[in-house]
Amino acid sequence: MQEETHATDTEDAQLDTDAEIAALRADNRRLRREYLRARQSQYRTSALALGVIGAVALVAAALLPALRTVFVVLGSIGIFGGVLLYFLTPDRLVPVSVGESAYHAHRETDAHLREELGLADESVYVPTGDDTDSEAKLFVPQLHDYEVPSRESLSEFFVDAGTPQSRGVALTPTGQRLVDELSVAATGDDTDPEARFETLGDALVEQFELVDDVDLDIDADGGRATARLADPAYGEADQFDHPSISVLAVGLATTLGTPVRVGELLTNDSGTLVTFRF
Repeated sequence: MQEETHATDTEDAQLDTDAEIAALRADNRRLRREYLRARQSQYRTSALALGVIGAVALVAAALLPALRTVFVVLGSIGIFGGVLLYFLTPDRLVPVSVGESAYHAHRETDAHLREELGLADESVYVPTGDDTDSEAKLFVPQLHDYEVPSRESLSEFFVDAGTPQSRGVALTPTGQRLVDELSVAATGDDTDPEARFETLGDALVEQFELVDDVDLDIDADGGRATARLADPAYGEADQFDHPSISVLAVGLATTLGTPVRVGELLTNDSGTLVTFRF
């Protein structure tokens, strides 16, 4: 009798636990929907404001012929910006945990590769073309005293360019597709390393939201650049091919047209300080 009572109590406790989990999941979905609606409302309010400003500017153009050109331009920009912002309103919210899980799988796979193949603890981002639109490969050498292999050799996963120093593996960096999607700032010069580095840093914060803040410094003539990354997404930035570091390294490598090595990584309360050498 006591065993039956205990079994019944256990089943009731399990049912209560399942009910609580279901309630929490439902509440989480509700909160996500409300957050998405709030974001959509902000976008659409901004779009409406831009449209109103544009309409007012066009009315002013009709009433003030002397300033017609200026007001027509302002009105066109306002209406176009409002329409564009309205149709760019996000319709899906992807949790950070989804991207974090995907990156962690990539990181664990690469960590096992290093261990199984006996690769060195080095990460070198090598451009595969001669222009800023080219892609880059992440070369992980077998030896610490390595040589960067030829660009043709990097087309293979297992790299063997004829010497032990050039052996290793070539991977697609996590930051490559992000750099591909990055739009160059209107006031920036895409071929200037300093301007490009600043554009990449701004994108990490504003466009990709991979870090809360970033402090950058580059000495192109000295072959050195540093970045302090505050509160990076997807865990600490000192992990293998972390997206925030990968974006900066890929962007530098393709802009400079030279291999970029990830050097020292120092993590403290103010963030992670990473050094790039080229």
